[in-house]
Amino acid sequence: MANKQYLWLVLTLLVLIILIAGIYVWQNRLVGKTGENNLGGNLSTGQGNASDEINLRLVAQNLTSPLAVMPAGDQSGRLFIVDQIGQIRIIDINGNLLAQPFLDLKSKMVSLSVTYDERGLLGLAFHPDYKTNGRFFVYYSAPLRQGASAGWNHTSRISEFKVSMSDPNLAEESSEKIILQFDKPQANHNGG
Repeated sequence: MANKQYLWLVLTLLVLIILIAGIYVWQNRLVGKTGENNLGGNLSTGQGNASDEINLRLVAQNLTSPLAVMPAGDQSGRLFIVDQIGQIRIIDINGNLLAQPFLDLKSKMVSLSVTYDERGLLGLAFHPDYKTNGRFFVYYSAPLRQGASAGWNHTSRISEFKVSMSDPNLAEESSEKIILQFDKPQANHNGG
């Protein structure tokens, strides 16, 4: 019994030493001896440099819960917005949010809470050769699949889709190819 207590004491002290050393190193990286921080300003006075300005610009509105914005890598100049409610929307090269979603997965997803939910359409990745093969991948929360553990919440799904051959601003919803799906016991702790 004494050996276990001694081991816990040594481990606790070791963790405290590492924590204190980490704080010391972190503070010295951010703040030099003159009070200047490595981010371009003085932390003691709160004064920053003029080059530290951050500008915000409205890109799109009337989205519910946008989680990501990315180009497809096809040199089209379009931006694709992942909206948690189950839609991928496009901002065209002129900065216009297109009315019709690129992909709408609402009918394939679990019903989301209107107040707060960690499920939904959570990720998008374009194939490196998207420009020629039109393939892209999404991560979303589907209803619990048949045969899943009773009482579990939903099935997380990673699927491949293809862009429409006739319209580069539309995906072929029927082209879904499920790559991976796994059941989740709770509605929280999902990632994109």
